[in-house]
Amino acid sequence: MISKYKIKIILGYTGLLFIIIITILGLLSSILSFQLRQEIDQNLKEKMERIDSWLTDRNEPPPCDREFFRSVISNRRISLSDILNITEHADEKYLLFICCSDVTMFLSENYKDLEESLAGLILEDRKIETVVLGTIQFSFSAINRPGYSVYLGYELSTIQAVQKRIIRIFLITIPFVVMASVLFVFFVTQRLMKIVRTITETTARITSKNLNERIPIPAGKDEITNLIVTINAMIDRLEKSFIMIRQFSQDAAHELRTPLTIIRGEIENLMMQKRITKSLAVSLESIYEEIHYLSSIVNKLLLLHTMDTDEKKYSFTPINLSAVMNDLVEDARILASKKNITITLERENDVMISGNEELICQMIWNILDNAVKYTDKKGSIKVRIRKSGPEAFIIVTDTGIGIPSDSLSEIFTRFYRVEQSHSREVAGSGLGLSISKWIAVLHKGDIIVSSRLNEGSEFTIHLPLYMKQ
Repeated sequence: MISKYKIKIILGYTGLLFIIIITILGLLSSILSFQLRQEIDQNLKEKMERIDSWLTDRNEPPPCDREFFRSVISNRRISLSDILNITEHADEKYLLFICCSDVTMFLSENYKDLEESLAGLILEDRKIETVVLGTIQFSFSAINRPGYSVYLGYELSTIQAVQKRIIRIFLITIPFVVMASVLFVFFVTQRLMKIVRTITETTARITSKNLNERIPIPAGKDEITNLIVTINAMIDRLEKSFIMIRQFSQDAAHELRTPLTIIRGEIENLMMQKRITKSLAVSLESIYEEIHYLSSIVNKLLLLHTMDTDEKKYSFTPINLSAVMNDLVEDARILASKKNITITLERENDVMISGNEELICQMIWNILDNAVKYTDKKGSIKVRIRKSGPEAFIIVTDTGIGIPSDSLSEIFTRFYRVEQSHSREVAGSGLGLSISKWIAVLHKGDIIVSSRLNEGSEFTIHLPLYMKQ
């Protein structure tokens, strides 16, 4: 978290920078506007001098008719078009106005609508003045001769456009400048924030799979260094505890597997004997189911150890998903027959994926097994296999009890079971979906679930198709 002191520095520096930028842009706008106006006025002066050199020095007024330009232009090789070439033809912002005894002899086409405003225009000879015609500001100069006048103006919208552009640049760049100043102060004025960020990032990365990672300890001794040392010591203790728990789970699972296998074998032998009573056979069957349940938990605990440590590397081979699903659905139908649940299979032929067949079967079976468990008697389950693009999709839809919306984000968490499924009438350890998710991710796929309470659920498994090399 940024300290109040640092916030004050950032705001103060940014505010000062903002004032400096406004001042610089104001000065820049004024300087550029002045420079442009000087250039415009200089150009007007030069062009008026040139036009003046083309005019006659006669003292009597010229005729205000067709012969006007012939009588006022001294050089017969010069005409009105030459004047236009250095004014409005050179730049459309030039306004050329020539009048003879209040009769308009010429007015630039672009400014015809300003003729009334120009009618009463009176300017001193060869003096550059600022004139507003209508809503447009011009820089004007005039040549006054007996009986006629030549006015040349230049629209000052260029200066206004430059000013607007400077303001636009300011508005566009100021957020970036402010951001840059904030970042500059952030990185330059306080080394502490980098250390705090390192602590945050490192602790965020640490999970049960990489508890051996530690926060780098900076040089020197201060409160932050002591904090990092304390956090690292805490992670040391957590790592040792996790290792002990993992080892205990693995050892306990290994130790339980053998006696459970022996007990299951003994009970199977007893159940095969003909002399046992019916009540004893029922009891033995119940015990056998409980042992089978315990054995599945032991196997899942061993798989969890593999998931956490990444010790085992699984080999991937091409798998015909269509054929695998046939066998799994047949097994699920046997399980579903006890509840009169109908299972249908729609599949495309020869849907090939690359993976570990044992894990793929376990993942799909976990989904099918859950569908059977949580679907009421005489319900239905629909299984579909299809290809789309580079992926294969396994979609399992049931008409079961559904999953509450607030539980959907938790069902892939280890040992999590939806509240209504906690009863032992629905056997389960809360590990099946977590393991299925891990298997899907291991195969670069995913599992997506949608559900409506008391209407059913739909699990969609995404797996990449097998691509021949």
